[in-house]
Amino acid sequence: MFAKALNLVSNFTFPVIISKRLANGSIACGCATFIVINKDGWILTAAHVLEQHFLAVKHQAEIAEYQLHEQKILENASLSFQQRKKQLSKLNAKS
Repeated sequence: MFAKALNLVSNFTFPVIISKRLANGSIACGCATFIVINKDGWILTAAHVLEQHFLAVKHQAEIAEYQLHEQKILENASLSFQQRKKQLSKLNAKS
């Protein structure tokens, strides 16, 4: 009975390979599965499998905001080198 069930679900179960490069340059990988549940291509998987995608989207927005603030500080001609350095260190403390 188990062999028959495994044979049936193997036609609808596929791997998910997740690879991410972090800001510090390290790389992390993981794997999971998903199941195709209908002819329209709808899939079913565990919520934590998609969590990395949502974190990446969130972090992209945060990184873009940080880079915008950093660029404004660096381009501010009215600031001395020391003032820029101080403002950049405060910017780092917030992140």
